Amino acid sequence: MIERVHRKHQELREKGLPSGGGGPFGFKVGGIEHDDEEAALIVEATARILNGASLASIIREWNEAGVKTTRGGKWHYSSFTSMIRRWRNAGIREHKGEPVGPAAWEPIVTEDELRKPRSVLDSRSAGRTTRASVGSTC
Repeated sequence: MIERVHRKHQELREKGLPSGGGGPFGFKVGGIEHDDEEAALIVEATARILNGASLASIIREWNEAGVKTTRGGKWHYSSFTSMIRRWRNAGIREHKGEPVGPAAWEPIVTEDELRKPRSVLDSRSAGRTTRASVGSTC
């Protein structure tokens, strides 16, 4: 049974299709068609990050405007960065966070537009200290 599920998910990856579940932010249920309002927010947030806007300011504005996550909750740093860094936004199918090929859906942003915020976010988090790492030794 488990092997059959794994084979099915591999087949979906190879075809660039979503593997099920509700539509992720920016997409309608089914994960193929864009939700135009959410997709526009992704485009705007991507541009703002590239122009130096803080994630906290974008998250605060979205929460104040009533923009909800796909689960109906408020945005937090982790949910926002996971969403804005997704390869899916550039029309690329991913598996375990890594790009595996072109997707069956249209991109919201170009691959270049996605790579720039990813590198900005990666460089911002490189200097970040977590509570768990403060004072810890190896």
